[in-house]
Amino acid sequence: MGSIQKLTGLIAELEHGGDHTRLYAAKAAFNFKHSWLEMAQALVEAHHANRFVDWGYDTFLDYCDMELGLKKAIVDKLMVSFNVLQQAAPHKLEDMGQAEVIPSYQSLDYYARATGELRIDGCPPNDAPYGDLSPELNQQLYDAVFEQGCTPKQLRDRFDPVLRPKTPTEEQKEHTKKTIATTRRLLEQLETLDGISHDTIDTAKRAVTRLHEEMDQLMTDLDILAAAEED
Repeated sequence: MGSIQKLTGLIAELEHGGDHTRLYAAKAAFNFKHSWLEMAQALVEAHHANRFVDWGYDTFLDYCDMELGLKKAIVDKLMVSFNVLQQAAPHKLEDMGQAEVIPSYQSLDYYARATGELRIDGCPPNDAPYGDLSPELNQQLYDAVFEQGCTPKQLRDRFDPVLRPKTPTEEQKEHTKKTIATTRRLLEQLETLDGISHDTIDTAKRAVTRLHEEMDQLMTDLDILAAAEED
């Protein structure tokens, strides 16, 4: 039985005298694709209600996984994002009917990690910036998320070079990875290429295969170098 069918049955059951908070969370999970805010608020309320033991679950995350079909990673992002929205821009929630720009939970999660917001387990994010944000940078990030509604990709392109600058080794690894992907695609295309002599195709395949192998070895060497730099 799929998660949607399970939730449909659970909702029908809870609507006949079930726990109100549990029913609200189940309905929000059903509507999650349409409204992340409703799902996030339901999770926060269910967590605060702290009745998951009464519902037959050992932990809150067990309840989320087994009943709502939500894994820890998404629960973490949703709850942290909702809390950040409440704290940093409560007017967004108050004026939802006034054509307010509501950031996606992915963009809010980026903001939370960039500002060092604790995760739901109380630990700092493992990919926080290397240093504290200056007031100017913090304002730029706030405007990009809450006022301009930037997508996660736009945020990464704009702020990652400042918040999480790559080392020369990391830059080379990224370039090498792209080259490996390109050689793999080229080898696949050479297998189906028409109108070119067999000798030319064979020569090209040998050359690209050798390049692919050398780039693979380079990636291995770079992984070792990167690990040494971390130590």
